[in-house]
Amino acid sequence: MIVDGGTLTDMQPTISAQKQVYKLMREMGIVIGYEVRKHGQFPSVIGTVAAKVHKLTGTIKPIDLGVDRGNGGEKKTHIKVFVTEG
Repeated sequence: MIVDGGTLTDMQPTISAQKQVYKLMREMGIVIGYEVRKHGQFPSVIGTVAAKVHKLTGTIKPIDLGVDRGNGGEKKTHIKVFVTEG
């Protein structure tokens, strides 16, 4: 998959922020490889990222992000993952 747009912008998550999401997804068993082909700051310079989602080889594992919502120390983190074939 080729994604064109801004990689260094205030209007959306930067590629650095996306890297953190990819690391969390790897912990869940979802592997995404990517290559920044060109950095850009939309709309003046268009960046390009090539990404590949690797085939899932097992089940998706839950992760604990440790988010404390202030409810007496109780952690309330909900991540919903939807997987489709194709």
